[in-house]
Amino acid sequence: MESSNLIKSINWIITNKCNLKCTHCDIWNCKDKNEFNLKTIEKILNKNIIKKSYEKYKNNFDISLGGGEPFLKKDLQEIVDLIEKKFPGSLKTISTNGLLTEKILKFVKKNYHLKFKLNISLDGIGNTHDKIRGLNGAFKKTLKTTYQIRKLFPKQKIELKLTLLPENYNQILKVYLLASKLNCDFSFKPAENMKNYTNQIRNIPTQFTKEQLCIIRNQCFKLADIMYEEKKYSKAKFFQDIPFYLANKKKPTSCSVIPHHITIMPDQNYFFCIKEPTKGNIFENSIKSNLKIDSNFKCKSCMLMCGAYKDYSNNFFNKKTANMEITLKCNLNCEMCTQKEFKKNPEKDMSLITFKEIVNKNNIIHVSFMGGESFLNNDFFKIMNYLDSSGITYEITTNGTLITGNILEKLKNCIGLKKINFSLDGLKEYHNKERGKNVFEKCIQALKTAKNIFNINVCTIIKNDNINDIPRLTEYLIKLGIKNQKIIYGMNLSKQAREHSIKKIPKLNLRGPQFNNQLKNPKIINNLFKKLDKIQQNFPIKISYEPEIIRKNLSSFLEGNLIYNKNIYCKQMNQARFNIKGDRILCEFIRNKFTQKRANYLSNHLLPICENCCKLEMQDLIKYKTKIVNKIMQKNHKISLMIEPTNRCNLKCPTCFSHQDGRTKKDMSLKEFKKIIDENIQLIKNLSLYNYGEPLLNPEIYDMIKYAKNKGVKSVKLATNGMLLNDKNINLLLESSLDYLSISLDGATPETYSKFRIGGNFDKIISNIKKLVNQRNKKNSNTKIEIQFIIMSHNQHEIKDIKNLSKKLGADFLRLKKVLIKNPKWSALLPLKEKYDRYSEKKNFSKCDKPLKELVINCDGTIIPCCYIVGKNILKFNLGNITNHSLLNILNSKKYNHFIKNCLNEKNKNSCCIGCNEGNLKLDYKIINLNDK
Repeated sequence: MESSNLIKSINWIITNKCNLKCTHCDIWNCKDKNEFNLKTIEKILNKNIIKKSYEKYKNNFDISLGGGEPFLKKDLQEIVDLIEKKFPGSLKTISTNGLLTEKILKFVKKNYHLKFKLNISLDGIGNTHDKIRGLNGAFKKTLKTTYQIRKLFPKQKIELKLTLLPENYNQILKVYLLASKLNCDFSFKPAENMKNYTNQIRNIPTQFTKEQLCIIRNQCFKLADIMYEEKKYSKAKFFQDIPFYLANKKKPTSCSVIPHHITIMPDQNYFFCIKEPTKGNIFENSIKSNLKIDSNFKCKSCMLMCGAYKDYSNNFFNKKTANMEITLKCNLNCEMCTQKEFKKNPEKDMSLITFKEIVNKNNIIHVSFMGGESFLNNDFFKIMNYLDSSGITYEITTNGTLITGNILEKLKNCIGLKKINFSLDGLKEYHNKERGKNVFEKCIQALKTAKNIFNINVCTIIKNDNINDIPRLTEYLIKLGIKNQKIIYGMNLSKQAREHSIKKIPKLNLRGPQFNNQLKNPKIINNLFKKLDKIQQNFPIKISYEPEIIRKNLSSFLEGNLIYNKNIYCKQMNQARFNIKGDRILCEFIRNKFTQKRANYLSNHLLPICENCCKLEMQDLIKYKTKIVNKIMQKNHKISLMIEPTNRCNLKCPTCFSHQDGRTKKDMSLKEFKKIIDENIQLIKNLSLYNYGEPLLNPEIYDMIKYAKNKGVKSVKLATNGMLLNDKNINLLLESSLDYLSISLDGATPETYSKFRIGGNFDKIISNIKKLVNQRNKKNSNTKIEIQFIIMSHNQHEIKDIKNLSKKLGADFLRLKKVLIKNPKWSALLPLKEKYDRYSEKKNFSKCDKPLKELVINCDGTIIPCCYIVGKNILKFNLGNITNHSLLNILNSKKYNHFIKNCLNEKNKNSCCIGCNEGNLKLDYKIINLNDK
């Protein structure tokens, strides 16, 4: 049966009985109390289309149970057993109000192994939830249930779900924070009038005031940013789009619910969309015959999790920001203004047409309006309305003087307005001196009227003459209720810096502020930081800095030395800035037209004007965020993976943890291996099948190699001690399409070999390698063969001999490896010659990027970020188990991100990395191509 004739999910309302009287639902008030019995459910499950759908989608087929309250059904367990028997793994969620604590706990205990998710409704904190749900104490009971589940079953999947109503418009972030505290997922959606389901008797009010919409908008955008940071991209985009939907600015016009997802009601009627008329009784009207969409169908639009949300992809998307100069005009004349030089000959403002062209051509997600003063552009509100209709967020940087009553009312309709940045450089006397008469008073008035409606940030430029005023300004902002302040280092593009920059690149078009009060005293600035830190610790204000690097690299920044640091990067080169003509320019100070070639050059050759620029940033985190994770999310970048087929070994080499780390001995099964490959193949480029143990002891290793190659893994490498390379195993290896085989041979004579490879037989290894090479050549196999020789004190004199022996045996490569010493008692193995000693460079490294290059999966499925994590550290630093988490989820996880962040900044913050420099050392002395003449 074609997939177009199948369904992907069933939302099954198994009862309309309920133990609450919710204000937004009238199921409890309906006279007919219908519910499914087991026999009817089985009859539906036996329908051919459902069977075929499950056969097609397997574990991706989705059955969700809801109500009413499902836990009021006495035969709920029998229903679940039936679903699991017929379609294993298909039960994905059960939705509940969480009141029936004991029943729910008993159910979770019995069905924990099904890995279903429990959706628990929570529409606000305390009395807000109680009023909406029509029961005093409902919040406490639901919270008790959630606490108990989390305590007894810490890995049970739970999602707290909020239905957005006028009564709880300000509760979104509060419930999200509670969900985070309880280690639960969170989602919310606007209430909808569903005549066929929750609103059969009466409609509910779903309209919000302009002020309420603004509060909802602020919460949605903040939550969307959180979801983006957590790599939950579908929720990030969905939550961001909700305000545009509620304000009637942008609405979805279709979704894939029709016709591949069905909702079945207790009266046996079914729907493709719950907002649409019924398709009739499920036994009387064939699902298959209704799958074709009527050409006249018009979507009623919604933002339901069971509707529009299904079309939101969880693929990574780049949050491309455009800095837009829509006008160069300003009503002030400030000394430190970056656009001051343009005011002498102001050009025409950017038109709405030009603005639209920029947005349409550049796939922009967010716009930052720069100045001049944006409110002086006559098309400004038309421009913002266009962004609203496109679902694009934006922010405004302003001096605040033009935000009066009329402007403020108009701004309430600008639903995509994510943030307003007010410029305020000191208290009344200083700010008015710098900006003009009564500017401070006008800005403060605008702040007072806007603070409760919009997300507000105050930007303060620090100079030599206002440094003492800033702590007092911060305290004043706190009294006003302002919660965010950004401290910006005052830029000064001096004549000398300009001349030196133009000398390097003659055709530079430079513009920017020039003033005499640039702050250069690190002691004074550090004292300011201390004062602001103390204020931030004691009061509810978040203070950020631009550039952030001045907090850790202040002296180097002030001296202008950072531009010679290879880790320093200009973040403007990654952003897009457009002048009023619509031309993309390099940055606000370098006004030349943007070309990628110019940007690449300037990224690596910062200029004298960049010495004290507020846009400088450390490159390490950028490298991590953009080059690694983002590329993986865009699916054009793959990772190397090490999988340990077994931790058993037939030898006992002194430095190997196979017989020393206390782990239970285990072989990974072929079934477990296939699951890893199937679920993560899109991320895997190269595969190494070894870690601690002898891979050939796992009898399924050959099928593992073959399966990985057939699935498209580019390169598969295996490392062995060679003892098990008999005729049968050699044939199996060569037939598996293995790309690269490394054989350990740490001596050119039996005497030296036996000192390290305890339990090995030199003559047997030599014989096995000869047979392997002979069979490889006979079969014209492409498998490359490497001899690995670890250089140690007892064999360092045999390097020439091992090279001759390896060539004689017919190997392709000889890897001369430096010995690893993880335990002081092994130090006697270190070679005497420094060039063979990986530890001869007496240096402590503060960073390590090895965990970015490869993930390791041990034989029991435990995922670790580095192969050097052994023993007890595995328990502490493992990232989860591959049986429960995909690689993508691991890369998204807070634990992995935290580990990587430490590695790229100060690796010793990870206790397992203290004293370990392996990721920074040269592990190989030399790799010799034995086929070279």
